[in-house]
This record gives sequence, structure tokens and C-alpha cells, in this order.
Amino acid sequence: MRMNQTRLTAQWGLKLAAALSGAILAACGGVAKRPAQPAPVISAWSVFAEGPCPKLSIHRSGERRFIVYGDTGYDLHAWLPGEPLAAAQAIAEVKGDRVYRSPALLAGLPRNARGYVRGELELGGAPPAATWLHLITARYSSGGQGALFERRVHGYSFVPGKGWASAGEDSPAALPFQARKLPTLPSATMCPKAGLTLVPLASTTTAAGGVFVAGRCDDEQAPNYVDTTILVAHGRPDADRWEVAQIPDADALDGIVNLALAAPSDDRAYLVAYEPFTPREERQSFFAHYDGSRWRELPLPIDDGLMSVAAADDGTLWFAAGRALYQRQESGEVTTVPLPPPRFARGASDALHLHRVRAFGQNELWVEASYRLDLPAGRGAKRGWASALFTTRPPRYPLYCDANQPAETALYEVE
Repeated sequence: MRMNQTRLTAQWGLKLAAALSGAILAACGGVAKRPAQPAPVISAWSVFAEGPCPKLSIHRSGERRFIVYGDTGYDLHAWLPGEPLAAAQAIAEVKGDRVYRSPALLAGLPRNARGYVRGELELGGAPPAATWLHLITARYSSGGQGALFERRVHGYSFVPGKGWASAGEDSPAALPFQARKLPTLPSATMCPKAGLTLVPLASTTTAAGGVFVAGRCDDEQAPNYVDTTILVAHGRPDADRWEVAQIPDADALDGIVNLALAAPSDDRAYLVAYEPFTPREERQSFFAHYDGSRWRELPLPIDDGLMSVAAADDGTLWFAAGRALYQRQESGEVTTVPLPPPRFARGASDALHLHRVRAFGQNELWVEASYRLDLPAGRGAKRGWASALFTTRPPRYPLYCDANQPAETALYEVE
């Protein structure tokens, strides 16, 4: 295996540190081994990127693809009320089967001394709207009540040749033009029971410009609210009001849930839910479908918590279910989809935690996963998070990501 230090950044004239050539394997603290041969690829899937980066995710803006990499800030062993999360992330762009970094991808964003943007990054957009970015900063609840995290969202729009221009806090930067007539989501009055407020947990847009927002009703008390009520607000293209529906049978879930959405159209949408504080081997699957008029729960032969759902153009559904990736044909048949083992971290395949699947069209799929590994810490070692990004769009060379490195040198190709 030979590290190709110049390919990733040749287009932009950036330099990679020569010291990295001896740090690829050492960074994994004994978990990563030099393979005698590249790990075999199962079916059409490839490992696109991997390594000790807690954050490795793919984002789409029209035909453009972006990789967000870095640290999430969640891996704290102890925390205090009001303490901010030390998320630090950067951006690279996928072009064809290669990945490039450009100074313009971070221009206008607040960065730390290591070149990372302070916060969680989400990108999106499609013509005719400009590419947008949400910079999300979070802190643990200052009063120990209500939601566990207090989040603030700052919106940006991309100006070609200049970088990111601020659109202000809580901006509608992510809304398509067809949804700009919608009022602010009335979270305080949407829940069916007095004293409850909707906590938005997931959102998605449709190709026609519609918007779906899903959340859970919660109170402001310190103990977790045990009754699970999930609402979905739908804003159709050019609509000036939200249509709000309650997801049936969600009360079978255990209070606190996380949600994910996929919406191929305004008359076809899917929702999954899982219980983050339940051991993953004890989680139950929950899947609901919207047919244009109402939501209903659909049974699935999956004994796992569903963390993410994606819909391909041919009607196939994909589920990232924590312990495995599943495919559901339009006929209803469900199969488990094997993924190739991580290239650098031997022995991590069984411990992979799949948490997001995305479908861009029919044949382009991406899966985001993570696993624990030992990282060097002075004279000892500590447990940390690594990530793996799988795809049906294979790279010319797989990428290695090490969030311990500065942003300019943390992501690079290996051949």
C-alpha cells in the first residue's frame, strides 16, 4: 500500500505534511493493520473513505457532491449543563471519481486554528436555488430540562467565486423557492396535548419543492416524557400553510426517539424512528408511509432499530438499521445487503454502526457508518470513534481521514 500524498490537493496547490506517510497505520492504535492485499469488495459497493474521523458524511447540491469530515464533539465522558459541543468540521468536493479541496469551500465560515469550521455542517440545494449551508452549534441543556441539546442554526448561501455569505440565524436557507410562502413552523401549538412542544428532529424536501418536517412532542420537565407522539408537518409547493398529521401507533416506542425522512414526491414519503437510549440489540423497527392523504405504519421483517431511510427512483427503499443495511423491493421483499469490510481497520466489520443511507437517483447510493477503536493518547490509548463511508460510486483511490490532523491534511487518497 502506498500513500498518494499529491493527488487529493493537486488541483488547489495545497501541500500534505510529509510526516503523514508514517502515521497512517499508527493513528489507529493497533486496530488498523497493513493489509497484504486490498480488502475484497462485495457486490457493487466500495469503501469510499475511512479512518479516525467521527464525522464522514456525504451531501448533495444538485449534481454536486460534498464530503463533510472532522469531529462531532459528542464523545464526551463527562459534561456540564450548558457546555458547548466541540464539533469541528471541513468540506471537500467529489468530482467524478476524485475528491478535491478548494479554499472557497470554507471561505466566509468561522474556523479554528486547525482550519476546521466550529460546528456541525449540513449542505444542500438544487437549481434554481443556490447551494446552502447550515452551521449548527449545540450545547447541553443549560437547565437540565426539555431537549438534551440546545441548538442554534446559522444559514449561509454560496456565492460562486467568493464563498459563503451569511443569511442569518434561523434562516430559511434550506427551503426551496416553492416553499418560501410557508409561515414559521408553529411548534408551540402543534401538539395535541397542552404543555407539549414539538421538537423538530428530521426534515427533507421533494423534487417539486415541497417540505416535510417530523418531530416529537415533549414537555419542559427534566424526566423524559414517556408518551411518544410523532408529528409530521408537510408544506406543499407554493403552499402558504402547513398540513400537520400524527403518525399512528408510535406510542409503542419508548419515549425518546430519533427520526429520519425520505420523500420522493409530495404524495409519497417515508418515516423511520428508533430509540437512541435503548441498547441497539433491543431496538424495534418502526416504519411509516405517506400515500398523499394519510400516514400509516407498515410492518417490516427487520429486527433492528431503523436509523435512516432512502428511496431510489425505481421504488426500492434502503434502510440503515444500526447493525445492517437492508433493501426493500417495491414488491415488499426485504433482503440484507452486505458491505465490504473497512480497508484499514481489521476486525471492525462486526462492530460497524450504520446510521445513514442516501440515494441520489437509482444507482448512486451512500452509507455512513462508524465504529469504536483505540487511539493513541500520550503513553497510553483511549477509545475513540472512526467512520466509514460506503458507496456504489467507487473512487479512483480510497480516502483516509484522520481528524487529529489539521483540516488541510486530514483527508487524503491512498493507493
